[in-house]
Amino acid sequence: MKTYAPVTEEVIEALKGVVGAEYVMTDAETLEHYQTDEETDPRKFHKPEVVVKPASAQEIAEIMKLANKFDVPVTVRSAGTSLADGAIPVCGGIVLLMERMDKILELNKEGMYMVVEAGARTLEIQEYANKEGFLYAGDPCSADSCLIGGNLATNAGGNKAVRCGTTRDQVHEIEFVSPTGEIIEVGARLKKCSTGYCL
Repeated sequence: MKTYAPVTEEVIEALKGVVGAEYVMTDAETLEHYQTDEETDPRKFHKPEVVVKPASAQEIAEIMKLANKFDVPVTVRSAGTSLADGAIPVCGGIVLLMERMDKILELNKEGMYMVVEAGARTLEIQEYANKEGFLYAGDPCSADSCLIGGNLATNAGGNKAVRCGTTRDQVHEIEFVSPTGEIIEVGARLKKCSTGYCL
């Protein structure tokens, strides 16, 4: 496994410049909280060195550029409800929380799609769709607490998966930040599309 550089005071100050000092946490209690997801085996726990809460793709892009510049690892974390260990910062470094990016931006009735941020709670997406007469079929058992970004990362299924498919079957387009800090869009709002990268 690659050895990364530690998070220095210079890195922390740079992160504060991107997201604001109140959204950069280094206190012991916070770091301990984010050392695991729903994993219960302490042998698999790893403490991050800093926890950061961005509010936009642009902020995430800047954080990723900083991480590359200083050779610091980044672990993206949704709600931490998974048992897949994907939110455990095995190399330390930065834990990137999605909880500030929690907005449902649009429900397009004519196109029958929603635009949501990675930190939107799955249950809120379901309820918003239902209120407008639609169904968001993604339905993991932790829907009341999990976030859509984590659903995407794990391709969450749930009670409706046999009939409606898993999370990947509900998503047509994604905007994401690459490991080097570029903001990239893949897919399209049409289910069938022959342009762009294949989602």
